[in-house]
Amino acid sequence: MKAPLEEFHHHLQTRHSKSTADAYRGDVARFLLWASTNHLRWDGTGVIDKYITAIANRKPEVGGNPRRSAARSFAALRKFVKHQGRGSLFDGLEPPRFEEPLPEPLSEEDVGKLLSVKDPQTAAVLAVLYGSGCRVGEAELLQWEDIDWE
Repeated sequence: MKAPLEEFHHHLQTRHSKSTADAYRGDVARFLLWASTNHLRWDGTGVIDKYITAIANRKPEVGGNPRRSAARSFAALRKFVKHQGRGSLFDGLEPPRFEEPLPEPLSEEDVGKLLSVKDPQTAAVLAVLYGSGCRVGEAELLQWEDIDWE
């Protein structure tokens, strides 16, 4: 009989991409190691919530985002727990939600520097992006008939 983690990984591979299955397996393995290291039963009351909180509050690693890691770990653990027939451990638990800070607006000086590029086409594109607030992908899709000339 396969160990629960390997059985879960095999189950994921039949339903998800290899990278997703591997990432979820890694998330569950880290959780199981954390629970063992802290002398906790993985299926104990409140253990999952404590783990997700610990991940979300850790210091960011190079190239890592603790908030996104916590959200993905939550999804992986929810799948693992359901696969183990213990879905009730997630009763009352909500996935972590984090408010992303709004970007700081550019100063007038920075806008002037941005729009002072020598290439007129680049200046026009930057002016549209800055003036409309649209994203690059949205600007790429603009058509002449989208412009209200009045």
